[in-house]
Amino acid sequence: MQRNIILGLSGIALLLAFQNCSASFSSPGNSEKQSLNPSGIPTAMPEATPVPDALPSPVNKSALVFEHYEDISTPNCFAGGPNVIQKVFVYKRIFVPELGRTVSLRAYVHRTEGSAANKPGIAMFHGGGWGDGAPTFWFGPAFYFASRGAVTVSFQYRLNKFHRTGVAEAVADARSAMRWLRSNAESLGIDAQNIAAMGDSAGGHLALSTALIDRVNDEEGVPAKVSTLPSAIAVVYPVVETVIPGVIDLPLLSPTKLFKQNLPTTLILAGTADSQPLTPIGRTRDFCELTGCTLKEYVGREHSFLSQEIGNVQDAHSYKEAVADFDEFFEAAGLIPADGTPARTRLANSAPACREHNNIIANQRAIDYGYDQANYTNF
Repeated sequence: MQRNIILGLSGIALLLAFQNCSASFSSPGNSEKQSLNPSGIPTAMPEATPVPDALPSPVNKSALVFEHYEDISTPNCFAGGPNVIQKVFVYKRIFVPELGRTVSLRAYVHRTEGSAANKPGIAMFHGGGWGDGAPTFWFGPAFYFASRGAVTVSFQYRLNKFHRTGVAEAVADARSAMRWLRSNAESLGIDAQNIAAMGDSAGGHLALSTALIDRVNDEEGVPAKVSTLPSAIAVVYPVVETVIPGVIDLPLLSPTKLFKQNLPTTLILAGTADSQPLTPIGRTRDFCELTGCTLKEYVGREHSFLSQEIGNVQDAHSYKEAVADFDEFFEAAGLIPADGTPARTRLANSAPACREHNNIIANQRAIDYGYDQANYTNF
């Protein structure tokens, strides 16, 4: 828990440096753009990491790509069913002026072996104040919801700590991620009309941004017309406001200020004792009153109450309670099928095996992929 709380605070400390964001902003009637790909940059930039097995993609003319990197088969500890396959793809390549090179952003796709096509999809975005964190944070729930019949994808995105970029770039990557899922739905075995978004803290903000922040995009032309709107949103202690005096002033990236009239079916889990400047419970309550989203309050819990549980399940009760709440929400929304087994029963019966599973997969894979300050931008 301490690690993730510290990451969140370090991300907040970086916010004042994020005022000048460089992701593409566009508005009706205005053809001028601020682009992450400045004119004069060579079209053939050196890649950060060579990626084998390049596959054709209908969106190769944009920053989006569809390149298969590797597969990992893992026993299905949640439901006792088929093994879960983790497929690693590069979903986006983009030149980062702050680094002076192109980076490859990865998508970690989870689905059961031999499963049918046309399955629901879930995009997952980790927290860390838009400055830190890694996709491994959501690997535990990704495996769980894969065992429940979905194709789950935990996305890497640009971070201030590693890429020296801002909030807008993170938002642009989240929206690219949704376009990537829809554009490649058939290849991934996903129902393009049934894709949800999940996230925690800053990642919750990104999940909401896929529905609400439509002026921040890296794609142009045909790819830009692919919808980023999720069919449902499930987030935990999200940032819902990016205009807070003395803390942050990004009105064009504020879910609260950009809400118009409709939000996809949305569930928010939040702690009543959240003392983080960006995620106080009062703002979350106001957001749900404004948008009509469902809010479940975890009494007495602070920010990041889920952070340590996802990786190593130190607090099994809170972890299982949150995953069960998400499970019931997705069942009610028609995203995953009801199988007659209460989510809490399923999680209780599988907790010992999944504790070991989460330790091995989330923690070891973090080491394997080099998610630290020295190596993160190699991917």
